[in-house]
Amino acid sequence: MTPLITVAIPTRNRQLCAATLVRAALELIPDCQVVVNDNSDDDSLGALLGDMVSDPRLSYCYQPDNLSVVENFNNALARSTGEYITFLGDDDMIGPRFREFVLKAKAAGIDALLYRTDRRPLHYFWPGVSSPRWGDMGGKLYFSRYTGRGHDLDIQWASRDAIAHLGTGPRRMPRIYLGVISRKLVERAEATFGPLFGGFSPDVYSSHLLARCCAKPVVVDYPLIIPGASPKSTSAARAERSDVGGLTANDHIGRFVRVDWDERIPKYYSPYTVWAQTHVKAHTKTGDSIPVRAFAHLYASCLIFTPRQALQALPNAIRAHGSVSKMAKVILRTAPSLVAVLTTYALEKVPALLTRRPGGARFEVSGAIDARRALRELENRLGAEIPEFCR
Repeated sequence: MTPLITVAIPTRNRQLCAATLVRAALELIPDCQVVVNDNSDDDSLGALLGDMVSDPRLSYCYQPDNLSVVENFNNALARSTGEYITFLGDDDMIGPRFREFVLKAKAAGIDALLYRTDRRPLHYFWPGVSSPRWGDMGGKLYFSRYTGRGHDLDIQWASRDAIAHLGTGPRRMPRIYLGVISRKLVERAEATFGPLFGGFSPDVYSSHLLARCCAKPVVVDYPLIIPGASPKSTSAARAERSDVGGLTANDHIGRFVRVDWDERIPKYYSPYTVWAQTHVKAHTKTGDSIPVRAFAHLYASCLIFTPRQALQALPNAIRAHGSVSKMAKVILRTAPSLVAVLTTYALEKVPALLTRRPGGARFEVSGAIDARRALRELENRLGAEIPEFCR
């Protein structure tokens, strides 16, 4: 029997987090498949999973080879058999009523099911995570109010918005990582463009391919998935401001056999440059071009958030545009983009100033020792009322 949904978990060296997520998925979704692609330095996750390894719904594979994050994602996808597929980080957690949402998506023929994140902050921090601004965030769940409603997504607008903000993530595009995608959509995307994951950021790359082939995307205003951050995660590194440095010296990039970097992207490691490089790779695959204003947004973001590295790398990136006229155009566009990026950043910080919580979250729960406890706390806070989307 075909599983309703595959929960795919590409993992590396976060064994306790991964085991918590696997156990929750198997207990809460009876008709699921859980795929774990373990690229850790040792196989201790297998021991932590214990008797779960014998569950026919679990496909666990330990691969000690030096895999890149893209290879890890593609290997997990190759073993997925569910009618719908979601990729979760090992420190994330499925959300309340997750299965009900997937069943509703299936009944309605929905290609992509996403949850709203703008103005609805939602995050769980595992014990050990801290931030210069917020201090000790470990064991805390931050969330807001949710309507439980769904609405159609303007996919062309979402794709244009993602490129216009080059240097950010998938934004509002359909996404298989922290989203739910039908197998049929995955098959259409791979038949058209090849492997779903590519570039250096698999969620950004796949979102572009999925957007080009998606017929019915829906966004729900409900915590469908709980994004998590553990001490070893990129989210935690961002909170601690330790996610910037040399390009190939970083383990993320260093695991790629070939680093084919677009010269128009400043050549150093940061979320902004890695995301931008992946956006460009995806657009090369789909045959789309990147407008000058998008590079201006990237350069402005780099100058504001990573000024030391940007000042060293930007001259070469600008020269890579070629002619004097093109270089002048991107420089002239970057100046007003600095104002726009700073303004957006300031406005995004206002809710946090008002609530005194990350992202402007309305509520905070402390003492959640792991992501499963965070899920229970969120379920208790949301109550038994069925979300409008699932009725």
